[in-house]
Amino acid sequence: MLNTHLQKLEDVSLPVLRKLRSQNFDLDPEERVTFAGYVALSYTRVPTFERNINRVTALHTAPKMEEWASVPENLALIARDQSESSGKQVTPEEIRKTLNAGNVIVNQANRGWSLEQMVRIMLALQKIIYEMRWVFLVAETEDDGFLTSDNPVSLFSAPTTDVPGVGFLSSPDTYFTFPISRTICLLCKHSGPVQSVGRVSSVSVRQVNKGAIARADTQLYSPFRSEKVQMLHDAAVLSRGKPKRVMVKKGQIVEE
Repeated sequence: MLNTHLQKLEDVSLPVLRKLRSQNFDLDPEERVTFAGYVALSYTRVPTFERNINRVTALHTAPKMEEWASVPENLALIARDQSESSGKQVTPEEIRKTLNAGNVIVNQANRGWSLEQMVRIMLALQKIIYEMRWVFLVAETEDDGFLTSDNPVSLFSAPTTDVPGVGFLSSPDTYFTFPISRTICLLCKHSGPVQSVGRVSSVSVRQVNKGAIARADTQLYSPFRSEKVQMLHDAAVLSRGKPKRVMVKKGQIVEE
């Protein structure tokens, strides 16, 4: 059912996408809300977003897990379950020592729940994006086209937040870019005309592309070959390091 809903949104968005790629920016309210949903979906369906959702969930779950495990009856239940599954007797005291002195990794492994959160936040973002100020950036030439990636919505001037999606409303200065084609990129912000079109130079295109490169997850899609772009992308990926795990370590909730 969920995949069907997402597929329908993609299908109804395609005519609007084709219209914009032909540089016809005269959108009626229905087309605007449809494309706002398409952009929101592009933000929430990527691996970066799912990792953030799972991280936030693990951070919020860890204290509750500790509180639950502080009740002797609950420790006894865990000990019984582990004894049955392992075939070896495990005592509540051993479980308590593991939680207090060892390293317990907290994971959010229910992908169905993650997908539900993706849709919930996507619908909230659709309204926010619809109400933002849209600027269609049009490159002067095709020589230096806009890049895109597996994380195509590049959010700027948004402070780090624990709730994915909240950053879109975190500041009046927050804005994002979303490449539509090699020559067209959508810029959304919180001030200015409801909708406008701006011709941009190669210098401005490269500035937009720097943001796309920095925010790409692992894949960058470029309409041209460039060793410099590849180097920037590789450096951005390396600088992030490996994703951190949420752990209960010696009684403290940490990320490492």
